[in-house]
Amino acid sequence: MMWAMLRTCGTVVAIAGTVSLAGLISGAAAAPGDEVANSREEAQERARAGITSREALSHIRFLASDELEGRDTTSRGQRIAARYIASQFERYGLEPGGEDGSWYQPFALASTRIGRASKLAWSGNGGEGSEVFGTETGSPLSSSGDGTAAGDLVFCGYGITAPQASYDDYADIDVKGKAVLVLRYTP
Repeated sequence: MMWAMLRTCGTVVAIAGTVSLAGLISGAAAAPGDEVANSREEAQERARAGITSREALSHIRFLASDELEGRDTTSRGQRIAARYIASQFERYGLEPGGEDGSWYQPFALASTRIGRASKLAWSGNGGEGSEVFGTETGSPLSSSGDGTAAGDLVFCGYGITAPQASYDDYADIDVKGKAVLVLRYTP
């Protein structure tokens, strides 16, 4: 018995079947609209027969379609994609391997949604301003929370100190007691 799990943006589709993983990858993907296999043996035979480029393209087009809205975590499009994948696994003659005989294995997931009023506002010796999040200039991280803070803010590039590379974003910047703003990733 083979166990496999396919993660689709926040939902795991769990399967237990008697076909090989190679059979899942190269085998019997029934294209949307194809008839459901009459028996497990027929589904397994289709898996061994291989998938056509037309069938693969059909699955890719559906899963990448605008109707799935990008399949963002916890979105309507992601739920549709998970149901689609589970239905295709069922067509292949596989058995669900999730909790209570389900195709799905739920798990906790943190997510952030940016509201229309989400913005960063500042004022100080250099003037004042604000920036709406979700624009090209930035967005909060998934671990960000709501709140208000007051105090000094300093910008420290990427926030990297790497003496071996003679690189220090904090050089000559006093950050003690201040909020530090840094860029994501690396220079």
